[in-house]
Amino acid sequence: QVQLVPLNKETRLLKIGHKDCFVFAFGCLVCWGCTVDEARAAREALAPFLKKPLALQDIDEDHVDIESRDGRGLEVPLSCRDPPVFERVALAYALAQSVRLGSLELRIDRSIARTRNIPEAMASTGEVGLSNRHVTRMMGELFVLRNQVNLETDILDTPELFWEYSVYEPLYDHCRQHLDVDRRVDILNQRFEVLQDLFDFLEGELNDRHSTRLEWVVIFLCAFEALVTGVRWYAKEAHR
Repeated sequence: QVQLVPLNKETRLLKIGHKDCFVFAFGCLVCWGCTVDEARAAREALAPFLKKPLALQDIDEDHVDIESRDGRGLEVPLSCRDPPVFERVALAYALAQSVRLGSLELRIDRSIARTRNIPEAMASTGEVGLSNRHVTRMMGELFVLRNQVNLETDILDTPELFWEYSVYEPLYDHCRQHLDVDRRVDILNQRFEVLQDLFDFLEGELNDRHSTRLEWVVIFLCAFEALVTGVRWYAKEAHR
């Protein structure tokens, strides 16, 4: 039996039998104590509602231990073995933000891999072997990723849910810290800065190359006009 219960405008509780799953508006699903089959059932229940689903290579997964194993302590301090719903939401929200960030990390890692050979090629050849359109497209992809990290996915903000249920915010903050969300965002933004510096340099080089071409075109046109003028003058003098 599958039930969907709204908690607020950003979060839904998805019941798979007696198990709780949490669905977040920014595209994450957190399954609480579910088996593989139950997690698959949750994904299948949500499939008809997906908008712009991610490619398989962009999907990230993670887990947090909510039960003690081999006498080890829990990764997060839950109040009991079967905590209340909003205590689960606090952990689930932090884990969802971490996984969403992980997906963006996968994409930025591929962007870095695609640009890694550019400085090496420039060092060996002394030229930029890319077109303006290619560089512009790569810059556009970078801006999209940066906006998703800093503006669109609520990774940086405290969720509105905890404005109303503030008693659970310390647990959310602890889980977020445990998952290194803020530190990973800082590292990701540093990577964005490095790529932005590279693209700014490439854009400057391509603009210089374009300006040089325009200068040569102007020189050629001036030379051609001078040649035509000289031929006309010679022809005029020859007919006198």
